[in-house]
Amino acid sequence: MTEHCFCLVFGTSAAPIHLGHNELIVKATLALEQKEHLVARVVILPVYWRHNISDEVKKSLQESYEDRLALCQIAAGEIATQLGRPSKWVEVSRLEKTLSLLSGQPNYTVETLKVMREELKENERLAFLLGADSVSGASPRLGHWYELDDLLHLTSFVVSPRDGFPPNLKFIKKLGRQGAEVIYLDEVDTADISSSTIRKTLIETNDPQKVVRSGWLSQQALDYILDHNMIEQWQNQV
Repeated sequence: MTEHCFCLVFGTSAAPIHLGHNELIVKATLALEQKEHLVARVVILPVYWRHNISDEVKKSLQESYEDRLALCQIAAGEIATQLGRPSKWVEVSRLEKTLSLLSGQPNYTVETLKVMREELKENERLAFLLGADSVSGASPRLGHWYELDDLLHLTSFVVSPRDGFPPNLKFIKKLGRQGAEVIYLDEVDTADISSSTIRKTLIETNDPQKVVRSGWLSQQALDYILDHNMIEQWQNQV
């Protein structure tokens, strides 16, 4: 393995993870490699218990965890196929659940990445994949993350553009002065797909195949959602 390969981490509370996420991970991986940042593997990290949420579906993260994790596993296989990599090259981690159950409370990203850092393979380093909404605006959300100074030294940040969220370049430069590595992937462009729109569509439509025809979900992901009564769960939560 080449020196200083990235372990690219994608944390998500999406319900469900969708083809837009797949596209983001695939394009980010290829863009990093074009910039000569080799990617050793990808880790998808479904959130188990999240701080300060108002969305009713995301309040049930613990209850929906196994289904969300199973959908992440489907996505992992699809991503590996698209990249032409072995299936094990894209992993799905249960670490967030493990840490939350040990502490009995929500865990912060910095706590998760500290454990991941200790378990890295030789010559790997962490890279955390974010959307530009985290570094956009007058007071970017990333600037308020718990123990940010520690986080900046645990991982590089790989930022993908997102429509409607221009990056706060002054903020990004400030992170650099604090010792962070921020890699902004100007060339990455992904479809604007929303998990909430997918849920709403599946709740309201008599034609669930619509989400497949629209390019939002794969057939395998939709089949899982239907087989496990996830639409009814979302409907009850809303």
